Amino acid sequence: MSNEESSIENARGGSVDAQAPDEVEATRDAAQASESIDLADPEHTSGDTLPLPNDIDGAQIAGASQAAVATALASGSANLEGVVLSERYRVGKCLGVGGMGTVWRAEHTLMKKTVAIKVLHHDIVGRGEAVERFRREAQAAAHIDHPNVCVATDFGEMEQRGFFLVMEYLEGQTLDETLATVDRLPPDRAIHIIDQILSALEQAHQFGVVHRDLKPENIMLVERDGDPDFVKIMDFGIARVPMAEEQDDARLTRVGRVYGTPMYMSPEQASGETGIESRSDLYTVGVMLFEMLTGTLPFIDKSSVKLMAMHLTEPAPSLRKRAPEARLPKSLDRLVLQLMAKDPDDRPATAAEVRAELARIKQGGNTQTWVSVTRDAVADSSVALRRAARPLKPHLRRARAWVKENPQAKKAILGALLVLIICVPLGAVFIFSDSAADNASAQSMEEQENALASERREYIEQIEASALINALAMGDAQGALQKINALISEHGDNPHLHFLSARAHIMDETPQEALAAYQKAIAAEPRYGSVKRVRDDILDQFRGGDDALQELAADILINALPRAETNAALSEMARMGKGASLRRRAKSALEQNGRLAELEPWNRASIELRFANGCTEHRDAIEKIVAANDPRGLEIIYYYDDRPRRGCGTFKRDDCYGCIRADLEKAIMTLPPAELLPAGDSAEDASSPDSAP
Repeated sequence: MSNEESSIENARGGSVDAQAPDEVEATRDAAQASESIDLADPEHTSGDTLPLPNDIDGAQIAGASQAAVATALASGSANLEGVVLSERYRVGKCLGVGGMGTVWRAEHTLMKKTVAIKVLHHDIVGRGEAVERFRREAQAAAHIDHPNVCVATDFGEMEQRGFFLVMEYLEGQTLDETLATVDRLPPDRAIHIIDQILSALEQAHQFGVVHRDLKPENIMLVERDGDPDFVKIMDFGIARVPMAEEQDDARLTRVGRVYGTPMYMSPEQASGETGIESRSDLYTVGVMLFEMLTGTLPFIDKSSVKLMAMHLTEPAPSLRKRAPEARLPKSLDRLVLQLMAKDPDDRPATAAEVRAELARIKQGGNTQTWVSVTRDAVADSSVALRRAARPLKPHLRRARAWVKENPQAKKAILGALLVLIICVPLGAVFIFSDSAADNASAQSMEEQENALASERREYIEQIEASALINALAMGDAQGALQKINALISEHGDNPHLHFLSARAHIMDETPQEALAAYQKAIAAEPRYGSVKRVRDDILDQFRGGDDALQELAADILINALPRAETNAALSEMARMGKGASLRRRAKSALEQNGRLAELEPWNRASIELRFANGCTEHRDAIEKIVAANDPRGLEIIYYYDDRPRRGCGTFKRDDCYGCIRADLEKAIMTLPPAELLPAGDSAEDASSPDSAP
């Protein structure tokens, strides 16, 4: 594919209908411009990066007077390596040149600390607004002491009106550079980055500082404490700073003068309004989140003026419609649409509010991207296969064009596609092996799953349902469901069709219908109850669905799925499930159906310990775990042993589990060690201990 075709297809990974290559390229160029845009003057200044001339030698400058040094620095055109600025900053190599100034690496000669210095270009030093913007950047950064904001440490004016800003030196890459290397970011990664941006904005907004020019180029990702995506927000050059004089602010943001980057600016910025408030930054956060999740911008046009008009008048597009293959959750789509509301009053009120909503979305466990049906075709135990699963849409598009030119290959290609999507087991069976017999049972279940996949493939071929498979592979859930209903009408009920219907409903985020379809599939073919993907989808709804879904999921778990696997899943949730309500629900399901008594002694005692009240009940449960003499009992013992030793008492300084610490230590010393223990979900909030003695 040519570069032009790639830009049309992807625009960083997402499809943009009817966009000419020059439109996409022109829009991308517009992202570089952070200079002001005067609506009355179409010949606005571009902020594209320029090559740095090498016409002045640093050695010649080094011996010059301070005034000459100031003049050379302010020109933005000199090779300044070796120059000492303000008697304390030794300038190193040039890091880049932008529309306002040149950025240099430097060293503080006394502190031996590496810094970055931005020097205002000589040709704009005489422009009062540019100097004011430079001063604003220093003011804004100085008033925000936040780990996710690039720190400004010094600002000065030299002779010959040379201005400089000393900043924290960062090594990493911008978010813009990161997005250029991937189709899109996984939701978890995107939320992690956006949450840090919002955290910084939360503090900035509390101080009355509004950035007004957020964009991926101004977001640096650096390595910090093992986090490769630690955020640093840069360039507060057009920020609204409350400490500034009102007259200066009016001059910098007068009506008809638009500051910002057209692709990311809010409607109120695009209209040239004065008094831009914090919700303008939240709109831009919505635009960036849209770009990170879909790989393309919400609005694209080669004209900056038209782009701003689109922000003003056109409704924000849906994440799910722009990138259906990404399988993004509806909750995330709704939040981005709220952030990009035209009326600021319709957006979330604060950055903190947005962070809270993102936390709820992430906690719901629905932020992992779906790889359509192909994800189900990959054994979860194989990292290599998981990496190989990628959205099929662009590949299928090229494949269809090739098949049209090679009709003889059509049958072979279809057969291979069916093998990939239908034949491969829908997931490796991951069961903690209690014994050699359990290993044999797991192998038997895997064989059943393989047999089902083979039978499903044969049935699909028999009824000539290749269009259904194509729809599923393309992530077209609605289209797939329509085809399934037509096939059921033509061929009658079939467990394979009900299974595929359930998968399509899961993709369409209609879990009630998905569970009903699974019920029909299992009723007609009980082996579907042993399929890991089926069990996982039902357990997901038991864990996090609404009341009706939880009840339906519990009914299927108890009455339709294999008893041993259901007991193992429910007991694990009762022991280590996230949230007291989930643990109570799982324990209740076991008790109401007489299954709690069926569990092995270590398992029953572990659940008893989790629901114990007071020191005596906790000690009794620990004694039963020790008596069971099973290393799997260490899971719950280690969980309590790791609980914080503060949190109770009047001043929250007492150990909530102090009366059982000795019992826990004895249990750890007594129980036989295990080389491998099941990976229990013990990452709960340590600040909220449950059922402390």
